[in-house]
Amino acid sequence: MKSQRILDLGCTIGGSTVPYAERFPYAEVYGVDVAAPSLRYAHARAEYLGVAVHFRQENAEALSFEDESFDLVVSHGLFHETSAKATPRILKECHRVLRKGCVTMHMDTQLARGLYDYQAYYWDWDTHYNAEPFWGTLHHSDARELLADAGFARKTITEVWPRPQADGSVAYDPVRDAGGELVGTTIFGGQKL
Repeated sequence: MKSQRILDLGCTIGGSTVPYAERFPYAEVYGVDVAAPSLRYAHARAEYLGVAVHFRQENAEALSFEDESFDLVVSHGLFHETSAKATPRILKECHRVLRKGCVTMHMDTQLARGLYDYQAYYWDWDTHYNAEPFWGTLHHSDARELLADAGFARKTITEVWPRPQADGSVAYDPVRDAGGELVGTTIFGGQKL
Protein backbone atom coordinates (compact mmCIF):
# COMPACT_ATOMS: atom_id res chain seq x y z
CA MET A 1 0.00 0.00 0.00
CA LYS A 2 1.41 3.38 -1.00
CA SER A 3 -0.48 5.91 1.08
CA GLN A 4 0.51 9.51 0.44
CA ARG A 5 -1.96 11.04 2.92
CA ILE A 6 -3.55 9.27 5.89
CA LEU A 7 -6.28 10.64 8.17
CA ASP A 8 -6.97 9.23 11.65
CA LEU A 9 -10.35 10.35 13.03
CA GLY A 10 -10.87 10.67 16.78
CA CYS A 11 -7.14 10.27 17.36
CA THR A 12 -7.11 11.43 21.03
CA ILE A 13 -3.42 11.30 22.10
CA GLY A 14 -2.18 9.81 18.83
CA GLY A 15 -1.88 6.22 20.04
CA SER A 16 -3.09 4.95 16.68
CA THR A 17 -1.85 7.89 14.60
CA VAL A 18 1.87 7.63 15.38
CA PRO A 19 2.14 3.99 14.19
CA TYR A 20 0.74 5.01 10.79
CA ALA A 21 3.44 7.67 10.49
CA GLU A 22 6.07 5.11 11.50
CA ARG A 23 4.78 2.48 9.05
CA PHE A 24 4.40 4.96 6.18
CA PRO A 25 7.33 7.38 6.70
CA TYR A 26 6.80 9.16 3.37
CA ALA A 27 3.11 9.81 3.92
CA GLU A 28 1.57 12.94 5.38
CA VAL A 29 -0.31 11.70 8.43
CA TYR A 30 -3.09 13.73 10.05
CA GLY A 31 -4.86 13.08 13.33
CA VAL A 32 -8.06 14.95 14.19
CA ASP A 33 -10.06 15.12 17.37
CA VAL A 34 -12.42 17.56 19.09
CA ALA A 35 -10.45 17.51 22.38
CA ALA A 36 -7.77 20.22 22.40
CA PRO A 37 -5.97 18.90 25.53
CA SER A 38 -5.62 15.45 23.96
CA LEU A 39 -4.21 16.99 20.79
CA ARG A 40 -1.65 19.04 22.73
CA TYR A 41 -0.48 15.86 24.43
CA ALA A 42 -0.51 13.97 21.10
CA HIS A 43 1.68 16.62 19.49
CA ALA A 44 4.17 16.61 22.39
CA ARG A 45 4.23 12.81 22.40
CA ALA A 46 4.84 12.58 18.63
CA GLU A 47 7.65 15.14 18.86
CA TYR A 48 9.24 13.23 21.74
CA LEU A 49 9.07 10.05 19.64
CA GLY A 50 10.52 11.88 16.63
CA VAL A 51 7.52 11.15 14.43
CA ALA A 52 6.02 13.77 12.10
CA VAL A 53 2.24 13.95 12.46
CA HIS A 54 -0.13 16.87 11.82
CA PHE A 55 -2.68 17.13 14.64
CA ARG A 56 -5.76 19.32 14.21
CA GLN A 57 -8.80 20.11 16.28
CA GLU A 58 -11.71 19.19 14.04
CA ASN A 59 -15.11 17.59 14.19
CA ALA A 60 -15.18 14.45 12.03
CA GLU A 61 -18.74 15.34 10.98
CA ALA A 62 -17.54 18.44 9.10
CA LEU A 63 -13.88 18.18 8.14
CA SER A 64 -12.05 21.19 6.66
CA PHE A 65 -10.03 19.07 4.22
CA GLU A 66 -10.63 19.32 0.47
CA ASP A 67 -12.56 16.66 -1.44
CA GLU A 68 -10.54 13.60 -2.45
CA SER A 69 -7.47 14.55 -0.43
CA PHE A 70 -6.65 11.27 1.40
CA ASP A 71 -5.59 7.74 0.43
CA LEU A 72 -6.62 6.16 3.73
CA VAL A 73 -9.11 7.28 6.39
CA VAL A 74 -9.20 5.31 9.65
CA SER A 75 -10.57 5.39 13.17
CA HIS A 76 -9.96 3.31 16.25
CA GLY A 77 -12.74 3.39 18.83
CA LEU A 78 -14.43 6.52 17.52
CA PHE A 79 -17.94 5.33 16.78
CA HIS A 80 -18.85 3.99 20.23
CA GLU A 81 -18.17 7.55 21.46
CA THR A 82 -20.40 9.07 18.78
CA SER A 83 -24.14 9.58 18.48
CA ALA A 84 -26.35 7.73 16.02
CA LYS A 85 -26.96 11.08 14.26
CA ALA A 86 -23.24 11.80 13.88
CA THR A 87 -22.18 8.36 12.60
CA PRO A 88 -23.71 8.67 9.08
CA ARG A 89 -22.30 12.19 8.73
CA ILE A 90 -18.81 10.99 9.70
CA LEU A 91 -18.93 8.15 7.18
CA LYS A 92 -20.10 10.57 4.46
CA GLU A 93 -17.12 12.78 5.30
CA CYS A 94 -14.84 9.75 4.99
CA HIS A 95 -16.23 9.17 1.51
CA ARG A 96 -15.89 12.85 0.57
CA VAL A 97 -12.23 13.24 1.59
CA LEU A 98 -11.09 9.90 0.10
CA ARG A 99 -9.52 9.79 -3.34
CA LYS A 100 -11.12 7.42 -5.85
CA GLY A 101 -9.85 3.86 -5.42
CA CYS A 102 -8.85 4.46 -1.79
CA VAL A 103 -10.27 2.96 1.40
CA THR A 104 -11.63 3.77 4.80
CA MET A 105 -11.31 1.27 7.69
CA HIS A 106 -12.67 1.56 11.22
CA MET A 107 -12.11 -0.59 14.29
CA ASP A 108 -14.57 -0.39 17.14
CA THR A 109 -16.48 -2.38 19.71
CA GLN A 110 -18.58 -5.28 18.51
CA LEU A 111 -21.38 -4.47 16.11
CA ALA A 112 -23.87 -7.24 16.41
CA ARG A 113 -26.76 -8.69 14.54
CA GLY A 114 -28.98 -11.23 16.22
CA LEU A 115 -27.71 -10.80 19.76
CA TYR A 116 -28.55 -13.36 22.38
CA ASP A 117 -30.82 -11.92 25.08
CA TYR A 118 -28.06 -11.91 27.70
CA GLN A 119 -25.63 -10.11 25.38
CA ALA A 120 -28.23 -7.49 24.52
CA TYR A 121 -28.97 -7.01 28.23
CA TYR A 122 -25.26 -6.76 29.08
CA TRP A 123 -24.58 -4.10 26.43
CA ASP A 124 -27.73 -2.18 27.26
CA TRP A 125 -26.62 -2.16 30.90
CA ASP A 126 -23.31 -0.59 29.85
CA THR A 127 -25.21 1.98 27.81
CA HIS A 128 -27.31 3.10 30.75
CA TYR A 129 -25.12 2.53 33.82
CA ASN A 130 -21.48 2.56 32.71
CA ALA A 131 -21.20 6.01 31.10
CA GLU A 132 -21.36 4.58 27.56
CA PRO A 133 -24.41 6.41 26.17
CA PHE A 134 -23.78 5.50 22.52
CA TRP A 135 -22.95 1.78 22.90
CA GLY A 136 -26.53 0.59 22.53
CA THR A 137 -27.19 2.26 19.20
CA LEU A 138 -23.76 1.32 17.83
CA HIS A 139 -24.07 -2.33 18.82
CA HIS A 140 -27.35 -2.58 16.98
CA SER A 141 -26.04 -0.77 13.87
CA ASP A 142 -25.46 -2.37 10.51
CA ALA A 143 -22.01 -1.22 9.35
CA ARG A 144 -22.63 -2.41 5.81
CA GLU A 145 -25.78 -0.30 5.48
CA LEU A 146 -24.13 2.74 7.06
CA LEU A 147 -21.21 2.54 4.63
CA ALA A 148 -23.49 2.00 1.62
CA ASP A 149 -25.63 4.97 2.65
CA ALA A 150 -22.42 7.06 2.86
CA GLY A 151 -21.64 6.29 -0.79
CA PHE A 152 -19.35 3.26 -0.63
CA ALA A 153 -20.08 0.59 -3.24
CA ARG A 154 -21.59 -2.50 -1.62
CA LYS A 155 -19.17 -4.82 -3.42
CA THR A 156 -16.24 -3.06 -1.67
CA ILE A 157 -17.68 -3.06 1.86
CA THR A 158 -16.17 -5.41 4.40
CA GLU A 159 -16.98 -6.20 8.02
CA VAL A 160 -14.89 -8.68 9.99
CA TRP A 161 -14.52 -9.83 13.58
CA PRO A 162 -10.89 -10.61 14.36
CA ARG A 163 -10.08 -13.18 17.03
CA PRO A 164 -6.88 -12.88 19.10
CA GLN A 165 -4.48 -15.79 18.56
CA ALA A 166 -2.09 -17.39 21.08
CA ASP A 167 0.94 -15.84 19.34
CA GLY A 168 -0.43 -12.31 19.76
CA SER A 169 -1.66 -11.97 16.18
CA VAL A 170 -5.29 -11.81 15.10
CA ALA A 171 -7.20 -13.88 12.59
CA TYR A 172 -10.54 -13.64 10.82
CA ASP A 173 -13.24 -15.49 12.71
CA PRO A 174 -15.54 -17.45 10.35
CA VAL A 175 -17.48 -18.81 13.35
CA ARG A 176 -18.52 -15.30 14.35
CA ASP A 177 -19.33 -14.44 10.75
CA ALA A 178 -21.71 -17.40 10.72
CA GLY A 179 -23.52 -16.05 13.78
CA GLY A 180 -21.50 -17.76 16.50
CA GLU A 181 -19.58 -16.45 19.48
CA LEU A 182 -18.97 -12.71 19.91
CA VAL A 183 -15.36 -11.61 20.18
CA GLY A 184 -15.52 -7.93 21.10
CA THR A 185 -14.15 -6.03 18.08
CA THR A 186 -15.45 -5.20 14.63
CA ILE A 187 -13.39 -3.89 11.72
CA PHE A 188 -15.44 -2.40 8.91
CA GLY A 189 -14.77 -0.30 5.87
CA GLY A 190 -15.11 0.24 2.16
CA GLN A 191 -13.48 1.57 -0.97
CA LYS A 192 -14.44 4.69 -2.88
CA LEU A 193 -14.95 3.82 -6.54
